Amino acid sequence: PFAPFLYTLANDGASIINPAVLKEHAADDARGFLAQNTAGSGPFMLKSWQKGQQLVLVPNPHYPGNKPNFKRVSVKIIGESASRRLQLSRGDIDIADALPVDQLNALKQENKVNVAEYPSLRVTYLYLNNSKAPLNQADLRRAISWSTDYQGMVNGILSGNGKQMRGPIPEGMWGYDATAMQYNHDETKAKAEWDKVTSKPTSLTFLYSDNDPNWEPIA
Repeated sequence: PFAPFLYTLANDGASIINPAVLKEHAADDARGFLAQNTAGSGPFMLKSWQKGQQLVLVPNPHYPGNKPNFKRVSVKIIGESASRRLQLSRGDIDIADALPVDQLNALKQENKVNVAEYPSLRVTYLYLNNSKAPLNQADLRRAISWSTDYQGMVNGILSGNGKQMRGPIPEGMWGYDATAMQYNHDETKAKAEWDKVTSKPTSLTFLYSDNDPNWEPIA
């Protein structure tokens, strides 16, 4: 049994797809077909798609649940976060997704949009490759964990709009453990762990995605 099964189905990466359509285009597990088409079961269906520009959704007449209130939903692809913020401020769009903190602060100053703040389940992890030297040394990983300035990143990069996680599951999500062990910025403990490292590296390679503007200042 997989305990989070129902929860997983509610995520876009595991949404239910019509099996008959998959079998019809099963040459590559329907990857090629699904890259250009949809075969979902939700309240909306795809009417048109301009790649890299816009998607238009309309109500799905075959949806068995309550009918959606909107007759049409337009999803615009706007790469620049500043452009998303400006269009939201002008009233050209109703919702802007994934605005970085600096753009949210700009919105607050404009006083044209009501910025509501509330806890979210968005998380950011720093993954350590513990199967490869030098990070296969537990002492080194602990030294990194104790030396990381968690609150400094929250305050300096996120302008206080965030909190350090306690364990791998964020507060508010099923499975969260409020008693889980939590590292903090402690240079004394970091040095003690560093002194135990057998093979001390002179540098580490940090790979990050440019999709999130917060990663570069963290690096």
